Amino acid sequence: MSKLQIISPTSASRSDHLFNLQMGMENWARLENASTTKKDEFEKIQEEVKKIQELDLIATQDLINQGLTFGANISDTLISTEDEEDFDDAQIAMNPTQLHNNDSRFNITSVPMPIIFGGFRIPWRQEAFDYKRAVGFERTTRKVMEKQDDLLINGDTSIKVTHNGTQNTIYGYTTLPGRQTTTITTAWDSATTSILADVKAMVTEMLTLNKVSSSVPQILYVPTDYETPLNDTAFANKGDRSFREQIMHQYPQIKDIRTLTKLATDNVLLVAMRSEYVQLAVAQMPIVIPHVKDVSIAPQDFTTYSVMTPILKTDSNGVTGIVHASV
Repeated sequence: MSKLQIISPTSASRSDHLFNLQMGMENWARLENASTTKKDEFEKIQEEVKKIQELDLIATQDLINQGLTFGANISDTLISTEDEEDFDDAQIAMNPTQLHNNDSRFNITSVPMPIIFGGFRIPWRQEAFDYKRAVGFERTTRKVMEKQDDLLINGDTSIKVTHNGTQNTIYGYTTLPGRQTTTITTAWDSATTSILADVKAMVTEMLTLNKVSSSVPQILYVPTDYETPLNDTAFANKGDRSFREQIMHQYPQIKDIRTLTKLATDNVLLVAMRSEYVQLAVAQMPIVIPHVKDVSIAPQDFTTYSVMTPILKTDSNGVTGIVHASV
């Protein structure tokens, strides 16, 4: 009569056995879940949907926050501003004989005000799904504001309106004729040694060439790749100030340093934040409107739009409130 023989498995065979057992249990669990229970009883789906990761849009919002807006009508296709021409310089003499005959003269500059729009559609059988409407509202509003920020920063020369024989277009911070320009010595994301010198040059141009007093609040705008270098320590072994802190300490007129997603790499802007330099004409903040359907089973269309345009002001001498630095 043979006896039952128990063989102790080696470490290799033991691990294989456990692996096979584990795989068998997993396969069994998959089969059981797929065939014997309802899907929502063995699978938990979080209610919150992972949103698209995006940086904040702040250029247009900065003008709104600073109170640099004024109202317009949706029927206005041109927004016009006036600037005064300068008088002759005063003279000095013991016996004046020649009197000045200066008279007030004004120039007019016009900027088109386009409609920025986007849209989305919900199939008629899904109109009861509120989340479809909410996602559509959010995504189209974001796209409209992205275009609005891009318009303020880079302008759009494809938008043209001719009035009294003059063709008017939209310029942005980086394209406005007459803006003061300077050079970034070295790209800040590759070497931080020139950051303070570059900012000093921009502040100097704002004061001496743009004639903007240091009492005027200003914002320094940087591209996304310059965000991190600004947080580096400005002076090795001489304190704990970052470049950001040192700039705002050294130049108190710079009230903030902001990162713009629509600002091209290796471009930096210094903008004077007063109504005599920059404003935003607003006829309509972003709004979502539903379309009227012809038949009940037609899909529901929505349009999101805004009507606003940047007014970047230049005086009769061609001087602005913008300094633009680039490599």
